Amino acid sequence: MELKANNHIIIFGQDIQANHILANHLKSFKEFSHLNVKTCEEFFDKKLNDIQRAFFELNLMARAFKVYSTKNSGFAGLIRMISGDDRIISYDKIFSSEKQFEIIKENIQRLKFHNLQIAASYFKLFDLSKNLKKPIQESLEYLLKALEFDKENMAYRIFIMKEFFNQNKYKEIDSMLKNILQTQAKEFLQTMLNPIFGEFECYFYDYVYFDDENFPYIVFMGSKICEFFRFSQRKKYLRLCYLKNEQERKNLLNLEKMSIPKYFFRSYKSNVRLALRLHRKIYKSQNITKKEYFNQIPLILMKALKDSFRQKYLIYKLFILDIIKK
Repeated sequence: MELKANNHIIIFGQDIQANHILANHLKSFKEFSHLNVKTCEEFFDKKLNDIQRAFFELNLMARAFKVYSTKNSGFAGLIRMISGDDRIISYDKIFSSEKQFEIIKENIQRLKFHNLQIAASYFKLFDLSKNLKKPIQESLEYLLKALEFDKENMAYRIFIMKEFFNQNKYKEIDSMLKNILQTQAKEFLQTMLNPIFGEFECYFYDYVYFDDENFPYIVFMGSKICEFFRFSQRKKYLRLCYLKNEQERKNLLNLEKMSIPKYFFRSYKSNVRLALRLHRKIYKSQNITKKEYFNQIPLILMKALKDSFRQKYLIYKLFILDIIKK
């Protein structure tokens, strides 16, 4: 588009190899040979460290007439501040979701990018396919392809299991979890429970409410999530459930020894709200009175804010707000 408008182009990106591959591809069009297509690496001193390079790139981008970027780019926001105007153009403003889907699908193997780039492209296809309401199996295939190109990516596994939950494929989930927990438990838990990946919070419910002993590793994962949020009663109940499975009991008892990562949530508010949501849904499914439910909330709040001493004065405020919402 910009080449046809007779404009020069500079390609920015963290993947230096991918930048050069894309630049060389654009240079291969003879009709645009009179224009300059360069990568940002061609402009700065190779001795710059990562922080210096980032500042250099920001300043260079701020001098461009137009900057094409994703809509949620942190760099784009900084460029607006530096330049004093909005020269950022989001891909979403140029191409509809359907068009983006078509472009990526048709060109995903056209350029010889690194496997991690290809994996990210397949994940983007998955994300777009969900928004476009493509068939569930088609969306799942894109996820599986992403994992094929990035075998160490735990996030892809979590998304795959969520798709299996949507299809009630508990046997597949249980099998995946058994393999993961026996070989890469630490990496999996660090990804699943890390507050950076806030989108996984809504997936916790799938595990916390699952108590079918025939799929003990799903139940075990639910108990670990309860341990993370200090829901001791639910954890004990789920433990009783998964230990009923005599075939896997020995393995599960060994897995109990693994430690849960400790994180500060993105903020005390998100920690409290998530704890309250889980608490509400857990106890909603049990036959208890409203009085018993409300009596539990102060304890839940104290546990949720255990590592946030400065915010404890907000406990009663949040408690009252939660009652008002009901």
